[in-house]
Amino acid sequence: MCGLEGTLPPCIGQLGASLEIIGFAGNEFHGAIPTSFCNLTSLSQVFLDHNSFDGIPPCIGQIGATMKLLHLSNNPIRGNFTRSLCALVSLEVLDLNNNEMTAGPIPG
Repeated sequence: MCGLEGTLPPCIGQLGASLEIIGFAGNEFHGAIPTSFCNLTSLSQVFLDHNSFDGIPPCIGQIGATMKLLHLSNNPIRGNFTRSLCALVSLEVLDLNNNEMTAGPIPG
């Protein structure tokens, strides 16, 4: 809760492949999470909850085996449950509570 606002810049993906935890919860970010976010392939914990993000990049599954916690609650994320989330094979916590996702089948 730093009062940060705007969109996450595409250069977020240049923070380094060794970055394990990213936390921007409780700010005023909006728009889609940039595709470059998927370059952070060592992430194990992501806290982007309580913002105004409206989309998850389709490449989110590229983060793969390291992701354990993904908190995206309380954002106006729209659309269907993205199949790429199924590629996060080590995921222990997926929090999509209080979003605007379209009801439909969750891919298996």
